[in-house]
Amino acid sequence: MIVQGVRWVITVLTLVIALTALADIYFEARHWRSVTTRIQTWARNYPFYALALVFLMGAVIAHFFLNSNA
Repeated sequence: MIVQGVRWVITVLTLVIALTALADIYFEARHWRSVTTRIQTWARNYPFYALALVFLMGAVIAHFFLNSNA
């Protein structure tokens, strides 16, 4: 059961990374701003939201590594 859950997480993360890479290639072909430039602009415009996302991601990663029910 845990293996199936891990398989879904890996599949979703792989799809997100692949779609982001394809979007970046599409933006480059159109001579538009890249994905990273768009994220950087958003983070500069909304620093508190960006900080909240960093803390959220840190909490998620800490949950995976510090979970003692494994």
